Amino acid sequence: MANGDKPVTRKSGLAGNPTPTGTGSIGVSIRGTSLTVLVQTANGGAINNVEIEVWGLRKFSTGANSNKITFNILDSEYDSIVATHNNQVSIKARKPHFGPVPASPSTPVAPGEAAEMVDFTKGTPLSVTMRLQDAAIGRYTDTYDSIPCRALEPRQARDALLCLHSQGKIQLTPEPTFNHTGSDCNAANCKVAHPLVGELVGMKSKVGDVNYLYIGVIPQSNDGVAANASPGDLLQLDVRNGVGLWRLAQLLQNNYNASSIYHSGISGGGVKKDGTPRVDCHGQGRAIDFDGAAGNSGTVTVQNDWGRMPVFDLTDPETDPAKKKRSKTSTWPYGARPLMYRLDPVPPGGRDLARKVFQDVYNFAVAQYSDTSSGKTQSGTPSTIGGGGFTMNADHYSSDPPKNPGDMPGPNGREAHNGHMHMQIGGTYTDPVPPIEPEP
Repeated sequence: MANGDKPVTRKSGLAGNPTPTGTGSIGVSIRGTSLTVLVQTANGGAINNVEIEVWGLRKFSTGANSNKITFNILDSEYDSIVATHNNQVSIKARKPHFGPVPASPSTPVAPGEAAEMVDFTKGTPLSVTMRLQDAAIGRYTDTYDSIPCRALEPRQARDALLCLHSQGKIQLTPEPTFNHTGSDCNAANCKVAHPLVGELVGMKSKVGDVNYLYIGVIPQSNDGVAANASPGDLLQLDVRNGVGLWRLAQLLQNNYNASSIYHSGISGGGVKKDGTPRVDCHGQGRAIDFDGAAGNSGTVTVQNDWGRMPVFDLTDPETDPAKKKRSKTSTWPYGARPLMYRLDPVPPGGRDLARKVFQDVYNFAVAQYSDTSSGKTQSGTPSTIGGGGFTMNADHYSSDPPKNPGDMPGPNGREAHNGHMHMQIGGTYTDPVPPIEPEP
């Protein structure tokens, strides 16, 4: 003889593990339905050792080595509790110093407990993800917008990135962690364990609403650029460069509704051909090789929309760019000399969109990154496209041609920058590494 279930409407025939119940010699089998709770950070990282409560039925800890717990709610429990609450389940997650991820940057994070209601149909297994955030990160603010990236102190840049992470505008990887010694999430009790001042940081490729996409080889048509590009974490970054990546993404999104930025090198690290660590501006995570951008306005690439456009004819004595003749090639004569921005005015086959985008990115680079000197401050008039400075491009003053026919051009001239614009903070070669500072 078996005890039938109470009549309920089922969306699925799936059932949980059978649980024997009953009295005497009469066996009764009541099906259960499973509910799995995952506890994660705002960016999907695991948070272990969290107490989970479901409707007051049971409290369990996920354990020190897990961020998941699975409950098996019996039919009798469902009928007597869940069904009487419109088939919704209340779930609470408790962990000291952690609270719910804020719904907006202005919403504070309350430490201690997060709760939510979820729809739960009897007979249908359910998996729920609870998002928590360390409340200590809420005390960081980004008040450094008026300071160029190159001039930010390591602590200012680090704190700005913590603020952007807490607001969901960037995702640091690994995510920030804190050491807690007291019950309150204040500066005295909760200190940053990572990233410390002086440490390099990593970021996910999604920055705000813009994806940084790596592209190794740009096809001759911009139509195929997106298919050749791929996202990837931006790693071992100088924190000033991390702030710069956020600001560059904001610029291109605000001005051109960009959704993608193409690059051929941002992450630090790497080795040279001889196997030794790369410790120049790229190896130290202080540089960007910008290849183009895409969005509602269209796709532009440095290679197709700048480097392949015809240059001015330097044998023509005309000084007015609007009247000056164009060369039949896209290559400037070798040798260092002042040049002109070949896209202004737009050459035959060129696009005004490209002229504007690259000019804006160049202006950003000389304002935020190193321009005419490697120091924090820049003296004199900012450089322009066609002049000198650290922002390398297809029309740069410097020339570093191949040493022999068939060789690749040298790395320090316009010849090597026909396909990307290079910007950096600090010197081209090794800069002093700031010491790692423990939190005060």
